[in-house]
Amino acid sequence: MNFQIEQIVLWPKKTGLSPRILNFELSKVNVISGNSRTGKSAIIPIIDYCLGAEKCLIPIDTIRDSVSWFGVVVALEDQKLFLARKGPEGKEALPDYHMDLGQKIVIPIEPPSRNASLEGIKMYLDSLSGLSSLGQSEHDSETRLSFRDVCHLIFQSQDIVANQSILFYKGHELKYRLKLQEWFPYLLGIKSENDLLLEKQIHDLEESKNELAKEQRRLLKVAKSQCQQLSGTLNLARDLGLYDGDIPQDSSLNALVEIGKAVIRSPAKQPEINTEAFRKAEETLRKIEERRNQLDVEIGKLRQRIASIDTLRKTREQYQAVINSKIDRLGITDWLEHLLEHPAACPFCGSDTHPLALRESEAIRSAVNKYKTSLSSAPPVLRSFDKEYAALKRSLREARSEMDALDKRADMEKKNDETLRELEAKNRKRWEFLGELKSKLAFYEAYSEEGDMAKRVASLEAELAELRKRLSSQDAREKRQQVAEACLSGLAWDRLKTLDLDPRYSRIGPRFSYSDLTIRVQGADNAEHVLAEIGSASNWLSFHLAIVCALQEFFTTKRPNPCPVPSFVVFDQPSQVYFPHGYQDRDEFASFANDEDTKAVRKIFETLSQSIQSTNGAWQGIVLDHADKSVYGEVDGVHEVENWRNGNKLIPENWIVEA
Repeated sequence: MNFQIEQIVLWPKKTGLSPRILNFELSKVNVISGNSRTGKSAIIPIIDYCLGAEKCLIPIDTIRDSVSWFGVVVALEDQKLFLARKGPEGKEALPDYHMDLGQKIVIPIEPPSRNASLEGIKMYLDSLSGLSSLGQSEHDSETRLSFRDVCHLIFQSQDIVANQSILFYKGHELKYRLKLQEWFPYLLGIKSENDLLLEKQIHDLEESKNELAKEQRRLLKVAKSQCQQLSGTLNLARDLGLYDGDIPQDSSLNALVEIGKAVIRSPAKQPEINTEAFRKAEETLRKIEERRNQLDVEIGKLRQRIASIDTLRKTREQYQAVINSKIDRLGITDWLEHLLEHPAACPFCGSDTHPLALRESEAIRSAVNKYKTSLSSAPPVLRSFDKEYAALKRSLREARSEMDALDKRADMEKKNDETLRELEAKNRKRWEFLGELKSKLAFYEAYSEEGDMAKRVASLEAELAELRKRLSSQDAREKRQQVAEACLSGLAWDRLKTLDLDPRYSRIGPRFSYSDLTIRVQGADNAEHVLAEIGSASNWLSFHLAIVCALQEFFTTKRPNPCPVPSFVVFDQPSQVYFPHGYQDRDEFASFANDEDTKAVRKIFETLSQSIQSTNGAWQGIVLDHADKSVYGEVDGVHEVENWRNGNKLIPENWIVEA
């Protein structure tokens, strides 16, 4: 995929300052040279952050504290892509993006405003690289190849560029290694997109088929275990009158199953029930039960009414007792009667000087007698309930008597038809037996070798066979693999010829093993060895450079279809294996102009330039290094972006925010 860096843009947090723009040339080796702590190693994480990294690895403090937005301008096939992303807040990478696409990009003076999100940018980059449809399903978003995955092939950070064990960016993390190992056959054109989609379908179908077959075997084992007892089951069928044939002791399972099927199919063996007798018995018992329910209601009402009258009768008795008590207390009237029979004197004081004493005494006696008469003559208000009470008692006795008669009749109905009850029990056992037998046989048939589940397994196997026919043949894929490996080996060998490499390892091209992401080198013993088994960091660096150049040459010119890998690579400090950390100044490098190590470093730039030119500029290199023109001289195809020395750095001094 034509995808080269044209500009890197930083916007300051301070207002009134212009953005910082680094301009790169396409199809060349672009060099940012400089001393330590000038910001060179921040270039890889800045580009990575702008291209959708989940985490921000841009160095903290000076850069993060001074920059509000980070951006890149990318040259595509026939237009330019501008991606700017807001700087992180604390440890959190922000999802705020600004995106423009067109023939010409105008860099805004002020920090951009958000018009896109991280997820949207990742989806766009997947689509741009042709990866949006690969392995696309609801459950494999973590396993399908994405643009973010192929970005691991374009960054050779300082800890990777000469590493004896890890070949690619973030290769120390298992999830990234496994993803690249799985998808490299596609990147190298060994497997087509159609092959990948078919392999995905085959993989999913095989999982489904294996799970189904495993379940079928488990259930068949259970079914066989149940059917092993069919001999005893069929003997019970004979006892119930459902089977009258012989059951050989040595009958096979299949033979017993067939006998069981015959029992179920035979109409003559089906349970016979006298439905008319059952109907009459049920009707009689139903009517008895209905009458009993009616009597229950009637008895309840009678008891309630009797209880109410009992309460009133008790209240009447209590009232009568009170009346009698009051009448007893009025016995004074007898005394007054006696006194008034001899009225010579006042009956109260005995004086004969009260002229009105007799008349007053008569008035008292008259009043008391009148009250006594009223108490004695109070009507018994509850006498009218006596007849009703007697009638209710009689009705209750009659209802209870009828209830007892019904209970006896119900018992008699059941006892008088003992044969019917036995037939009912036997028929119930027959139906239960037939239901259980049918269930066992159906269970066995469903999971047997000829059952429905086995047919479903066979159907999946047939579908798998059809998919495998459509998949490229193993021979064709192996041939494509051999061609790709031979091509990469030859391309890498061509680059090794111009690099500083121990002659013992340059007799034959190295082999890139995508299955474990390693380089295998043939030693003097004619045996293959992994990179870690050979010595010297300069050898490790040379193999890294050769394989990375070979991959870019292959992706841009040898792959049958457009490749989703971006066509640029950033190398951070490739000269570190030659120059000690202290040699950082231009004058110090110049003093070593004819030194062997200096010549080896110059070969790095020459080799990268030759690789790019061999593809007619189809890819771009970016080198971040201490070495400058005093080392690589006037190598054709090398462009110096900036030289960060004498106070010149990635972050200008006037950007720095004072603490």
